[in-house]
Amino acid sequence: MKIDFFKEDLRQATHLMVGVVSVLLVQYIGFNSALLFLSAIFVVGLVLSNFKLLGGKVKLVDYLLSLTDRNDPIPGKGAMFFAAGILFLLVFAKPLDFALAMILLHAAGDAFATVIGLRFKQPLPWNEKKSWFGFTSFIVFGAVAAQFFISLQTAFLYAFLLAIVESLNLPIDDNISVPVFALLLSKVV
Repeated sequence: MKIDFFKEDLRQATHLMVGVVSVLLVQYIGFNSALLFLSAIFVVGLVLSNFKLLGGKVKLVDYLLSLTDRNDPIPGKGAMFFAAGILFLLVFAKPLDFALAMILLHAAGDAFATVIGLRFKQPLPWNEKKSWFGFTSFIVFGAVAAQFFISLQTAFLYAFLLAIVESLNLPIDDNISVPVFALLLSKVV
């Protein structure tokens, strides 16, 4: 399978941007307003995805999907799962600084793991679809992003543990598994 690096880079830049913008919204318009706004966008995304599944056409949405979507049978599935993961962390992860740290860790870690991992392939022993370079990138970039809200030492610990989760071949999308495991880890770490 040939990789379209431009499309994948744009997809990952969007992934990173959505995480950063979500955190900035919480910081600058407040938790409740940001949660309401992000929830509304999520619902609109679900409606648009369903509309497309039913054969509907929206030129702007079709164009954006052509730039970033991975041709999954469900249009925008990855974006919806990422948005659901962000909402999950905002609602359930406490304190708020931890939730924001995990959003940034996942946004930066996953984006850079994909961009770098696709270019420098040295497969992990437990998942040949993932690489050591991607795994390491997740840890480094995720920890650097998270350290704005938690200590750098804690950020590296979470980044390492969540890089393991992200690299596993689980039957659930990593945009859901990483936030869920982040919350579970917060109960024991």
